[in-house]
Amino acid sequence: MSLDNDIRRSLQRHAEDVQPDARAFDRVEQRVRRAHAQRVAIGVSLIVALIAAASVVIPRLGNDPRNDGFAGPDGTTSPSPTPAPDDGWVTVRDEQDGYQLRMPPDWRVTEFEGAVELLPPGMVGTAAGEDTFAVELMLFHDERFEAETNMTIGDRPARRDERANGQTYRADWSGSVCEPCTLQIAVIAPATDNYPTTLLDTTGHLIASIEHIVEASLPVGEVRTRRGVVAADVGYDERTALLVRFLEARTHGGGAEEFLSPAFSEGKDLYTIDGEAILTFEVTARAEADANSSEFTVVLDGIATETVAVGAGSGGLQIRFIQPGG
Repeated sequence: MSLDNDIRRSLQRHAEDVQPDARAFDRVEQRVRRAHAQRVAIGVSLIVALIAAASVVIPRLGNDPRNDGFAGPDGTTSPSPTPAPDDGWVTVRDEQDGYQLRMPPDWRVTEFEGAVELLPPGMVGTAAGEDTFAVELMLFHDERFEAETNMTIGDRPARRDERANGQTYRADWSGSVCEPCTLQIAVIAPATDNYPTTLLDTTGHLIASIEHIVEASLPVGEVRTRRGVVAADVGYDERTALLVRFLEARTHGGGAEEFLSPAFSEGKDLYTIDGEAILTFEVTARAEADANSSEFTVVLDGIATETVAVGAGSGGLQIRFIQPGG
């Protein structure tokens, strides 16, 4: 049984031939993300539609942990497909929740109430309340993974469980950013049997590429994050990772101060532009200031440019200064 047929059968178990509506997703997504940024002080709550589908390309996926392929409805297995293509795919790296994966460049990264959503072209985020297709990732802090495993994700013990409308995947993610913690992945989909084979196959490749951030190699090429982009020619190393964590804190609305050098002058508003919360960032260029520091060009919300210096300090890497203008 081929991968696409295996995934399609899972989707069809509860199919009602509902078509996704892709109207105005950019406008809806921007409005939801801005509202989310304004209420981050209240905290986040998980609103997850656990309508999951796709038999994922990970060893031992079937009911028998010894299986090396995919379990079909008749109990047979099919070969694992080839790994996700490297040509043209970009890296998604979540410094906050400790994972890294590969994704087609025309997919988008969005966030709603603490969960990261990866959306194919034309699909809206789940916040819009419409039928959509999304791969959703959520890290549960202080939750120990103790279930009997029947598969692995990123070489970590994991479990796939059947739910009323599909499947969910949970993996032991301890040692990334928390101890213990569990990573949950869901493929959210309306009940329809009209998904193209390419979408189903791509989703399987995407999930199979998930890696624990501690074991993953530093990415090469363009990198997407929760709320930003690091251009391909910037280079991703420890200094870039520190910069990304700082910028993610700024767009999240709190916690950026902990990355600043003690010599950093006080008084700069790290979280708003002209009174509006910062929602996105792009790291567009990099220059090596000296052997111990780098200066990055950063564009906030597409309108404000800064030079942000990252260098070694007494407590490790720190943000040395921020200079408007870039």
